[in-house]
Amino acid sequence: MFNIIILIIIFICLLPIIILIGRKFPLLANINVQELQAEKQAEVKMALLEKRFKKKFMFINAFLKSPFLRKIGMFLKKFYQEIVNLEKKYKNERKNRKITQLTKWEREEKI
Repeated sequence: MFNIIILIIIFICLLPIIILIGRKFPLLANINVQELQAEKQAEVKMALLEKRFKKKFMFINAFLKSPFLRKIGMFLKKFYQEIVNLEKKYKNERKNRKITQLTKWEREEKI
């Protein structure tokens, strides 16, 4: 019941707004936004900003794709892989040391 009353009040409030927009719509439709001086200036300004932005970041993009950085990346990748391999090697050695430190009976149980 209350929902219906609230919807009726909302519709009554929106009715004058819809009527005003309906009356002014033909006038709004005739406005050519492309001919406004402010819009033209805004488009030119945006184009200049985009051009400057691209020019600044072209250098960064070229730098990131340079052979020097690729070599550094490959070096870091190999270095990381060596560290991972050493870690695996040390873990295996630790396991072997623990097994060898046990007595003969404990080793047989462990196995």
